[in-house]
Order: sequence, then C-alpha cells, then structure tokens
Amino acid sequence: MTQKFVFVGITGVGRTFLELELQKSHGFYSWPKYTDRQEQRSEEIGASNVVFVSKEQFDEMQDDFVFTLTHLNNRSGWRRQDLVDNQNKNITLSITLEAFADFMVRVPGFLPIMLHVDLENFSLIEQRVKTRENYVNLTPEQQKYLDERIQERLISARYELEQFAFYQKTILKYGGKVFTIKDNNTIQNEVIPYILANREKAPKASMFNIAGRYSR
Repeated sequence: MTQKFVFVGITGVGRTFLELELQKSHGFYSWPKYTDRQEQRSEEIGASNVVFVSKEQFDEMQDDFVFTLTHLNNRSGWRRQDLVDNQNKNITLSITLEAFADFMVRVPGFLPIMLHVDLENFSLIEQRVKTRENYVNLTPEQQKYLDERIQERLISARYELEQFAFYQKTILKYGGKVFTIKDNNTIQNEVIPYILANREKAPKASMFNIAGRYSR
C-alpha cells in the first residue's frame, strides 16, 4: 500500500520545492491546494499543485474541502474528491506548522516529514527566496517590496521556531521524521532518499503474530 506524506516546517524552508521535486522526478501526486492568495510565486507558475481562486470562489467551495487553513491572511483548502480519486498513489501536501496537529486529526493516515532550520542558519531562507525571485534583476522598487516580504517570513519563522520542541514531539508521535536543513543539498541528499525508501507502508503485524511472539 502506498504511503502518503505531509510536509511541515517554518515558512521558506523548502516544502514547496520538495513537493514539486517528488511530483516531477518520482511520480508522486501533489494534492492540489486551492488558495485565495492573489500573489503567485515564481515556482508556482504552471505548477499543478496550486490553484488560485477568488475569495468568493473559495467561499463557495467550502463544502468541497476536507481541510482548510489560514496563513498570513490567505486561505488554502484541499478538496475531498481529489484525495478520494488518488488513493492508490503516493500523495503529498505541504502545510504550516500551526495547522499540523489539526490536519493529523482531520485527515489521518499521512506520514509527517518536518523540515527544520536552526536560527543561526536563517540566512538560507533569505538566500533561497532571493534566488527564486531573481532578486538581482529586479528593479529597486521590486527589491524593496521583496525585502519586506522576506522580513515578514522571517518574523513568522522565528515565532514558529520557538515552538520547535512541541512540533518535534508531535511529529515523532505520528511516526514521522525531522530533518535539519543545512544547505541547498539537504533535501536532495537526505530528505528525498528517506521518502523514496518509505513510499510503501510497512505491513502491520497481525494479532496472531504478536500473540505468538509473547507466548514463547
């Protein structure tokens, strides 16, 4: 049976990149996120896992969603039917840390993967966003706007980092794994190999086998 994965971590840590890489290179199904966020990021252009809708359309789709979250005043939702129609695939989605516990209760059966960055390595987040947005070729006005967005992300990330011990404990409770992102190669060299090695659910021991083990 195929395993399903949910990716969590502080904003800007690489969740979207991980999800798109698994979809593109390894045939995973990226559960589409419907969002009323109007600003489209560069990596989302042409991506099938993000569907932009108006706030009015999002309201009309409420009954279709099995899970929703709000982050930085933007709402995201995942359709129940998309999940039902792709049960035989390796399904992935990425969500915020603060929404993780609620997700695991509402949509059970997912293996959590947490991407973590230590405070002293926060510059990695800033560098990643600037590279992704082609910062050096932006106008001064565009650079100023992007700098403001990055600072908003870092403020949010610092707050989330303060809750790391709690989130780590919850991840482990559900059998998941925490990866510390050290550089731009960690996802390719550590995270993806782990996911590929665990893309099939481990068979659960039957009650007969368990009883036999303890009767000796």
